Amino acid sequence: MASTDAMVVTWAMEAAADAGPDDNQHRPYYELYTAARFITGLILYPIICLFGLTGNALIIFVLVHKAALSSTDVLLAALAISDAVKLINDLLYSATCATMQAELYLSTTAKLNCDFLYLVVSRNCN
Repeated sequence: MASTDAMVVTWAMEAAADAGPDDNQHRPYYELYTAARFITGLILYPIICLFGLTGNALIIFVLVHKAALSSTDVLLAALAISDAVKLINDLLYSATCATMQAELYLSTTAKLNCDFLYLVVSRNCN
């Protein structure tokens, strides 16, 4: 038990030594960045992208079924297609943010499970 406590204290001291003097200064900005990435990447972007893709699909549908196309209609169709490509890219960004959040959660859970397993095994082996 005493060796485990010593290891935890040693780990905490090493982590504090590795943290530079500027890390505490930038900590609030990191939390703000993480919160902003969560709100924009997982909430706002998917909603905006779904509305945008629906609108672009309707524009393309209407222009495809139009009998006579003018040069303006062709340009609008090209704009709708390029906007749809950009919106799909934003949806991929949202998927990346969701993966990062899940990976962060899973790595934290896995670390807790490994720590618990270490404590159980170390107590039973002594």
